[in-house]
Amino acid sequence: MFPTTARPPLPVPQEVDRALGSTGLPRLLLVGGAGTGKSALLAAIRQSAVTEHPGLRVIDDAHTLGADDVRDLVDEVHCGTTPLIVATEPRPQRADLRALLSAFATHATLVELRPWSAREIASRATTFDTTLRPDRIRAVHRLTAGIPELVEVALTALQSGDDPKPLVAERIRNRFCVDPELAATLAVVDFGIVADATELTAVLHVGPRRALELVDA
Repeated sequence: MFPTTARPPLPVPQEVDRALGSTGLPRLLLVGGAGTGKSALLAAIRQSAVTEHPGLRVIDDAHTLGADDVRDLVDEVHCGTTPLIVATEPRPQRADLRALLSAFATHATLVELRPWSAREIASRATTFDTTLRPDRIRAVHRLTAGIPELVEVALTALQSGDDPKPLVAERIRNRFCVDPELAATLAVVDFGIVADATELTAVLHVGPRRALELVDA
């Protein structure tokens, strides 16, 4: 059976290995949507890199910071004197986060964490000492859209002999329970309303900044 409490660590992208293995100060930005493994990867990096680089700053969920704090991070990247590793969800509507991505892309390293391909899902399955038929791999890819968090749920269910569909659906529902405004945004879209910040502010009675976050989510 798949272990449910001590799973093998998520694979580390080659770009991250190269950034951490360079001779200079590690300065790295991980960008990915919810469920792409940013926090898990950041925790692994923190554990291995902090002892090698005293003074290393590790910041998760930078998209939750205020604009002034994000601009301070941009200044740190431009200065280039502080070891810094940051993770954030993409927020293209926010100018401060666009500036952060631009600064890392120009002066440091930016790594986008994307959904996994069917081949990457097959490779992940082997880390649990199991091999899935190609049709099962394709089914997992369709069910999860390759989002690593959901892939983990589906693979765990398959190895346990369970149907992955209800377990993946439950994980998705849990996220909406935590963020009911996101669920409401999807309902707005389903009604055919254009999900721009102005419409969401009026329909959901949220502030302008929260509306921008929901547009980006």
